[in-house]
Amino acid sequence: MYGIALQRLFKALSLGRYESSSSSSSSSLSPTTKPLEQVAIVCTAVILSIFEAIHPTTTTAYATHLAAAWRIIGLMEEDSLLGAPIIDQAAIHLQFQTLFVMVAYPTQYMTSAPEARRWNALGRSRYHQIADISTRFMIDLFDLADFFATRNGKPDYEGLIRSDPSIEERINGLWEEYNEEARSAGVRLQWILENDERCYRDAYTAFVIAYFSTARLLLAVLRMDIESNITEPCDDILGCSAFLATRNIGCACLRMFFPLTLVARFSTSPRQRGAAFRYLSGWLQDATFTGLSIVAIRSVNPYSPAKEDSLLL
Repeated sequence: MYGIALQRLFKALSLGRYESSSSSSSSSLSPTTKPLEQVAIVCTAVILSIFEAIHPTTTTAYATHLAAAWRIIGLMEEDSLLGAPIIDQAAIHLQFQTLFVMVAYPTQYMTSAPEARRWNALGRSRYHQIADISTRFMIDLFDLADFFATRNGKPDYEGLIRSDPSIEERINGLWEEYNEEARSAGVRLQWILENDERCYRDAYTAFVIAYFSTARLLLAVLRMDIESNITEPCDDILGCSAFLATRNIGCACLRMFFPLTLVARFSTSPRQRGAAFRYLSGWLQDATFTGLSIVAIRSVNPYSPAKEDSLLL
């Protein structure tokens, strides 16, 4: 149903309901397209993405849907891409889902890769103008996950990470900047209670810390030429998950599928793999987004603690 709706939207575009600019060879919408019409297109993409996540689907269908949603966003004028908050928010929604597909089903991710990369490239072009640390970090994390997906899908690209040798330095720098900003404001980001329970300033802080730990885990997996310890970042992700599991975060639990899938797949510890699987299973029982939850469980089920084979590539 949702695929048909997307097809009709593209048909409307091709028939000229939203005419392309005659002065440009790009596929962007015409500059004469009204802002409300632009917003409607983007909102349609996001709504269809939500519907697709609610209902069970095959991994190929889900990845194909993401590609279509990215394409709709890509039809916006470049000026709008760089300046409209609602466009940014729609892209961020898709970005979190795309990150999950990158690590869970890298081959299917390649369907949506061109448009997703285009969006990230636009973000990279204004990287130093972005004040928000987490936004800059997501640009680097997206590139890192793209390296992972490409490497998993095409082993010949195993050395692709060397094409951007400063990415680890940038991520470490952003982590220091994030902590320094909190220190300057007199804010504690995280602490450990007497019972070894980890606490965080709020749910958003836990998400940010989990994603920084996810970046370290990805780097450890991608950096095959040196010894890498992945125990600490996996424990950090599980600590954030334990904290979030006690909060009413609603559909925001979707954001944890990406880091937890990595832990379930690549940790060498049965304890860590089991914990990741339990968090995913627990959110599956409560989540409205049953389709994406089921896709997540299917992606890590072969790596459950019952399997004693090595998880590392």
